Amino acid sequence: MNNRTTNIDSQEVLLPIYGILVATKDRPQQLNKFLESVSNLSLLPIEVVIASSGIDITEVIKKYTDKLNLKHVHLSSSGQVIQKKLGLKYFSENLNWIAFFDDDIILLPDSIENVFVDISRLSKQNKIAGIGMSCAPSYASVRKSQYKLMKKLFLSSDKNLGQVNKSGYNASYMSSHEVIETQWLNGASIWKAELAKKYNVPFDKIRHAIGEDLFFSFQNLKYGKLFFSPSSKFIFQKYPEDHFQLTYFVLHTYIQLFFVLTNKELSVLAFYWRFIGSTINAMISKDLRSLKFLTDMITISKLFLDVTSLVFTKKDATHILEFRINK
Repeated sequence: MNNRTTNIDSQEVLLPIYGILVATKDRPQQLNKFLESVSNLSLLPIEVVIASSGIDITEVIKKYTDKLNLKHVHLSSSGQVIQKKLGLKYFSENLNWIAFFDDDIILLPDSIENVFVDISRLSKQNKIAGIGMSCAPSYASVRKSQYKLMKKLFLSSDKNLGQVNKSGYNASYMSSHEVIETQWLNGASIWKAELAKKYNVPFDKIRHAIGEDLFFSFQNLKYGKLFFSPSSKFIFQKYPEDHFQLTYFVLHTYIQLFFVLTNKELSVLAFYWRFIGSTINAMISKDLRSLKFLTDMITISKLFLDVTSLVFTKKDATHILEFRINK
């Protein structure tokens, strides 16, 4: 096990004790690469909890039992949220921090150590709730100026890095080259252990955890500050494809509405204005030559009418969760 100290500005600093939680389903090759990167970290975790569903991953885990303290729990049902909730019950009580990671990333060797180096340089360290990590290189796509203007008009601008505006839009922080304070963190993040163990995202019935990182991190602003650490890098094993997916768009819209309704400091009308813009973008992004064009337009139109009804009949967050998200 690593010596849990490091030198920062010529001073020896004690590094906190941390664990890692990873949820995985039917991706043994990706999990293998992830665990290999964990085993090569300059600062090893005290324990790694793997919450799995789908196919058996016993052989993958066996490869790393001599290098890492692994705990494995398998669920018959799938879904990242429910997997995380169960996995968190298996951590020891002596941890200072718990990191959340997906199984399709690779951590760079100094990534975790750099997190704690950045934390040590921040004032009021006891007020820190969580730290986000940096994708290297950034996979953000290049946008045309017209698209950026449209995003600004419809309250979806990324100008204010890491902030959540009144419409519920969470601006990316990945382009920052400095440690900055944020209002949300994505799935590659590390949390004070006591907060991580209170993970209470209500999307148990969703197979893919769309928006759960925003919901969880924004709620934790009441307990402490969030920061982004650009020197704490990871890479994707395969970079996400940047293309429009209608099923994702529909579910994400309902989750965003739920998020805004859950946080009273946000504005439903601002969300609705942003939704108009995203609907326009969804329509113009469709291929007119596609055989599915007509059915896709019908789906988008039905979504627009439904969201309009939900907003102006003032349905509450519980209604959205029960009848649109966890249906």
